[in-house]
Amino acid sequence: MRLKPFSLIFVLVVIQSCCFTRGKEIGRVQFTIEEKAKLPYTDDQNVDFITNEDFEFTLNSRVYTSFDSNQYHCEDYTSYETYVVNLVSDLPTLDIQLWLQHNYSEPEADDFNNYISIEINRQWFYYDVNQPLESLEINGITYTDVYRYTAGNEESPITEVFFKEAVGILKLNYTNGDYVQINS
Repeated sequence: MRLKPFSLIFVLVVIQSCCFTRGKEIGRVQFTIEEKAKLPYTDDQNVDFITNEDFEFTLNSRVYTSFDSNQYHCEDYTSYETYVVNLVSDLPTLDIQLWLQHNYSEPEADDFNNYISIEINRQWFYYDVNQPLESLEINGITYTDVYRYTAGNEESPITEVFFKEAVGILKLNYTNGDYVQINS
């Protein structure tokens, strides 16, 4: 049986695109204890919140770690840690994920908020690095150096998230003027 030129080229391309050996992990970039402390929640922790209508509820936390890589095809690669805190409440329905991630293109970046992401009920919230940090008073306590994240989707019922390193989520503002905040 004789292969036609097109079939021969196809077979050669397929063979060249296959990995005969799998790439090896040559490095692992992990967060320090101090970096992880910026997301202050522990696994199975209960965090008390209250609505503007004085409804008290609890968010329960789950903490987990995974490793991702910037591997291209069969090359050796470096793995980067992703540290995730998931805060969940049934009433009101809240599923908050805080992602502490390394930036693949700048793994040594010192700016914490370049690689922290907030997702609530499958909606992403973003921090504008050009926006100054704020102060926020809740129950007579003034929090300084507060980051304001805004909704990435205009139709999100939650418009803003206020977050402070080593304290966590402080307050969520809704489009209808309602809010939930920590009950400290």
